[in-house]
Amino acid sequence: MNRTGAFATVVMAAMALILLPAAAEAQGASCRAKRGKVVGGEPASSANWPGQAALRLHAAQARVSFYFCGGTAISDRWVLTAAHCLPDFLSKLTGPVRDGKDKTHEGRLEVMLGADDLTTASAANAIAVERVVMHPRYQAAVEKALAIADAKQRRKALALIAPTVGDDIALLYLATPWTGAVAELSLTPSTDPAAEPPAQVRVSGFGTTEHNLHSEQLEKIVRADGQGALYAGSAKLLETAVETIATPVCAKRYAGSMIGSGQICAGLELGGKDSCQGDSGGPLVVPGARGCPRQIGVVNWGEGCAEEKAYGVYTRVSHYADWIQKQTGPLKPRARSEGERDGRALTPEQLDQSLGQLDALLGPARGRVRIGIRGGNRVRLGDKVVFDAASDIAGRLVLIDVNAENEVLLLYPNQYVAEADIGRIAVGARVAVPGPDYPGFTSFQAVEPVGKGRIIALVLPEDFAIERFIADRAVVSKGFVPRNDPPSYLMQLIRQIDIELARRSAARGTRADELARWGYAVAEYEIVR
Repeated sequence: MNRTGAFATVVMAAMALILLPAAAEAQGASCRAKRGKVVGGEPASSANWPGQAALRLHAAQARVSFYFCGGTAISDRWVLTAAHCLPDFLSKLTGPVRDGKDKTHEGRLEVMLGADDLTTASAANAIAVERVVMHPRYQAAVEKALAIADAKQRRKALALIAPTVGDDIALLYLATPWTGAVAELSLTPSTDPAAEPPAQVRVSGFGTTEHNLHSEQLEKIVRADGQGALYAGSAKLLETAVETIATPVCAKRYAGSMIGSGQICAGLELGGKDSCQGDSGGPLVVPGARGCPRQIGVVNWGEGCAEEKAYGVYTRVSHYADWIQKQTGPLKPRARSEGERDGRALTPEQLDQSLGQLDALLGPARGRVRIGIRGGNRVRLGDKVVFDAASDIAGRLVLIDVNAENEVLLLYPNQYVAEADIGRIAVGARVAVPGPDYPGFTSFQAVEPVGKGRIIALVLPEDFAIERFIADRAVVSKGFVPRNDPPSYLMQLIRQIDIELARRSAARGTRADELARWGYAVAEYEIVR
């Protein structure tokens, strides 16, 4: 059931309702590792990624390993990954591994499981691969490409299979059983995120792709015990949050590519390194109702990195559920739990992460803007409410309500603000929401849920691109209708604040000088019966 936050309008107002993405709630001891951020790449804990796998070629005698793709254990004997990682292993399960002295050794295809730091992973974490099972259409395209005599044309043909053919999915059968945690898959469309609005999703990996295989660009990393070396994009497991992208939007971005019911796209409109930290073959997940991730995609391909609209394209797991289970046998399906919102609701963890990041970015700017409820911040259910904000600096004002159930409502700017003056507040000025010039709209009304909420106030520099996030006329003129568009708003707003602070601080010389132009405040309120 959709809600409209803690405050409803006495007369229907045309404002944007924005709900924020859910972080994972805890599900047993296996998914309780704390995350520090809501957006931005950061080290990950394997406790939050059951079944996380890394594919490697390992030369035991030379004590050297090359990590080249990711995957997930989906049962005790099967690992799910991307087909484009495996053309070299259709006929054999070994390959050349080059050490730091430019000597080549024969390496065995293995899967590393249950590790979030490759430098400390032991032999117990590594299991040899006994068999590769590639989707038949992808395999047919691989065999055709491998028959090309010219090496350059052969590599090009292989690289084009995923974006033009699709079906980029494969399974690895393990030589011995894995006894640790396994991933939960979305096996039906009903457990995928809805096509609209965007949902927050996460991707993880060790920062490697199939292009890293034998690459001299990979850094040599010495094991923690000094016994051997490894080559990987990152020794530590990384994760990042992105948002799902509507299939038509993604298909337009990659015109001519295979993007349809078998794919799911994710990324950030503003781009950035966070979109590029996962392994090919690794998991794209949505938080489950009780915390542990549910895998909805397999990392495939994308164009560019750290660029706007550089969406990642993933194989949609539910589309291939029948094919997967024909190989593995039945996997336990998971029904949607009552109240599950597929990452569109703000949980306490998500709220803490969001406020923590804002505080880390804008903490020194606290106090330059003030926000409260006229008449006091404790109101009764049904009371009429007007918000008052004042600022010591000039800039662009943003007001956000987080109610007692952690649902979020954008209060200001709204459609009643002049388009040429969107969100502007002058030094010493006071802004009332709703204002005296709001036609037919004189106040909000305090509604369920009762309890304590928060008002977040931001004053951003005059030239901050606020229109991109808030003042899009197509968004703020939708009426008081729930719009579950949280990642487009919260993730990108925090992200843009981070980017802009770094850019502007470099231009001004110090972060402190730049922060003098920003304001930030969080005020608590309570609705009682």
